[in-house]
Amino acid sequence: MKKVIFLPILLLAALSGCKDSKSNDNLLLLKQELVSNAMEKEFNLLCSEGELNILSTRSIETTEGIVDWTLAKEFAELTLQSFIQDGEFSENAYLWKYPLCIYSEDGSIRYYEFRVLENEQIVAAIACNAQEKYGPPVDKIFKTDGYLSELEKLFDKEVLSESDLPRIVDNVYPSHVVSISEQTRSGEILTEKLINPESGTEVEEVDKLLTVEESFEIYPDLYTDEQKQLALVEIGNYKEELGNLWECAKERKGSISENNNDTRGCSLYDSKEINLFFLKNTFDYHVKIFNNPCTALGYGACGATATGFILDYLDANKILCNETWTKSPYDIRLEYLYRTLKVGKLPYGLNIPNATWIDNIGNPISLTSYYELEQDSSFVCKNSIIRGLPGISLRCLKLTSIESLIGGMHYRNVIGYKETGWWIFSYKQMKVIDGNKADANCNTGNWETWIPLYHLYSWNVKRKI
Repeated sequence: MKKVIFLPILLLAALSGCKDSKSNDNLLLLKQELVSNAMEKEFNLLCSEGELNILSTRSIETTEGIVDWTLAKEFAELTLQSFIQDGEFSENAYLWKYPLCIYSEDGSIRYYEFRVLENEQIVAAIACNAQEKYGPPVDKIFKTDGYLSELEKLFDKEVLSESDLPRIVDNVYPSHVVSISEQTRSGEILTEKLINPESGTEVEEVDKLLTVEESFEIYPDLYTDEQKQLALVEIGNYKEELGNLWECAKERKGSISENNNDTRGCSLYDSKEINLFFLKNTFDYHVKIFNNPCTALGYGACGATATGFILDYLDANKILCNETWTKSPYDIRLEYLYRTLKVGKLPYGLNIPNATWIDNIGNPISLTSYYELEQDSSFVCKNSIIRGLPGISLRCLKLTSIESLIGGMHYRNVIGYKETGWWIFSYKQMKVIDGNKADANCNTGNWETWIPLYHLYSWNVKRKI
């Protein structure tokens, strides 16, 4: 059976053995070598140079719209430099030489995941879209220490064996499952089995993001004709701009960064300012439940959690907001939050508790504070972010966890917003907290490129008149 050496144990043993005999310089070299070995091991398990070369060839020879990974790396490097300037990473942060391939359930390439290393530790990933149709070059930036430890557990449980070909599969990424796959002579990756990386059990189907057009078909009465038309016009414009971006990018491959000081693209929000609002105060109501400051969990459904997060934020940051109101008692706030949960008969005849719908998400904020929600006409909650307040974004999901319900909507808090890049290569990014994730924390939210095909609504928080 294949055994994966667990990096922290290896690192501790190596450093303790060298403590008295190696200089600091030699220790640094040793740490660099260990990190490099760990990345090589993980890469060899989950990807290969051959796979990357095949994909690069297809990007030239076919019309699939596959992105050359070396072109994607140019954008990942630019993004890393932008985040270093914002203070998100230290000045010595760098990308590992190859990306990992992240696949869709059907075996098609979905992302190139470039690892960020800092002080010789794996700290984050910059995920680039591997097909042009999915969006702009950079899709997500998130904290990670890699997949090596979870692979070690799967080998120990004998869920994976020496003969298996494991690959990471999108499950509303960065959530993922591990596939046992095979590779054809032409280089295609064929999924044989999907495995939950935490439990080691088999997964029948992954969660997927729907498009706005698909949501219109599933919920035809949820939107007015005017709302549908506005969204479709914006999506049409976006697709045209996206096509121009990729054509220009391919023409400039190898020299993308030469004009990155072009003033036509500018940052609207400095991500360093996020910590001014989210580190000074704890969120006292959440602390009551979890005894963990600043945790974005505790109100059941995603919509109630998103509005509860804003209420807790407003109370914790009253001084910053120049407010003096007396906060509502916890039980009253909780009552209004649960009023956002419509429990009853839903589409397809299902009775599902904790389902939050669009028309009443703002009630708790409006009824228990001096603020209310307003839908942002640009579909991006940048106005409230610039004012130092969180916003809420609603995106489409395909839910497979509740019987046969197809199509769901998911609320998340937006706590940072900026434009990154330059000229035609400029695109919007949001820092979001996903309240459904066990590790959701306002200090470590993930950056995600805003793509109108998948985001239905955004709301700003505003002071009531």
